[in-house]
Amino acid sequence: MNEAGETQGPRRSVRSCALSLVFTVVVAAVTFFHFHGGFFCDLQRDRGANIDHAVGLSFAVGLAGSLLLLFTRRRPRLRRAVLLTAGTLLGIAVVLVALDSATYTGHRSCGLFTGTNTTINERVYYLYVFWGMPAALLLFTAVSELRPVPVDLASFVPVGLLIGTVVLGTWALAASGSRNGSGSRKRSKLPAGTKVFAEPNHDHVAGKVRYNRTPPAGGPHNDVWLNCGVYTRPVRNENADHSLEHGAVWITYAPDLTHANIARLRHFVESHYHGSERYLILSPYPGLKRPVVVSAWGAQLELRGAADPRLAAFVAHFAGGDQGGEPGGYCTGGIGSPSG
Repeated sequence: MNEAGETQGPRRSVRSCALSLVFTVVVAAVTFFHFHGGFFCDLQRDRGANIDHAVGLSFAVGLAGSLLLLFTRRRPRLRRAVLLTAGTLLGIAVVLVALDSATYTGHRSCGLFTGTNTTINERVYYLYVFWGMPAALLLFTAVSELRPVPVDLASFVPVGLLIGTVVLGTWALAASGSRNGSGSRKRSKLPAGTKVFAEPNHDHVAGKVRYNRTPPAGGPHNDVWLNCGVYTRPVRNENADHSLEHGAVWITYAPDLTHANIARLRHFVESHYHGSERYLILSPYPGLKRPVVVSAWGAQLELRGAADPRLAAFVAHFAGGDQGGEPGGYCTGGIGSPSG
């Protein structure tokens, strides 16, 4: 009777481990298709390369691990090796997700004849639970076979998954809301003279772009955004335009603007940064037809100078907003070294 119970315990644990590995395969597959779409979709990813690696790793580990457990169920040493290896690799997948701050952003276009465009800006905190709990179970089972413990952790896995999902899901919503709240805030009145236009093209390109506006205010751009801040030299259009997509406002001035006016603009920018990502860029722009031009994605305003009161109104209306389709997007961690 005792021998039967002793053999049934490991079998139940191994069965739970195999099911948890199958579960990781399902989670990886669902996550992949959620972001990448079907066969006729093209994804242009801004952030989340490590998450994609984690998805591939967890899918392979889950598929191979569950099959290997079936073949090694009567071989304790090999079974423990499979459990330890699978648990460790799933732990690495969780670390890969953390390297991207559990954030996945990009643009997806789908369709064979008529395309649909989707902007992706999501937090995948659920992967910490859905891969972390199976990893813990696998490692615990492997260790418990070497040194038996009185508690069968496998029986608590469903409850643990439920509690962990609720807790981390609540935290994820709160964190996402605090980060993206700027995009849904109540906007101030649009200043007079602002030109508003549609800019549906969010393509990523590697080379130079000939824009239809000076400075650009939307359209194709480089896949690396410009870090927000103050620049004393001209910056590359394609990188700055990407920052506009994330909700930044780009203040450009003619290089012959007086030092006093440049200092005034600098003081304005540094005192009006929007949150930790700032969402303001200041730089000179050769060939500018007006002393100061301020741009957001799909909007632009020509100003008489640094003292024009409409500058503050434009920034209050657009900085950190959702006009570029990626509210809460990064304006740090890209390219460029601002001086302020």
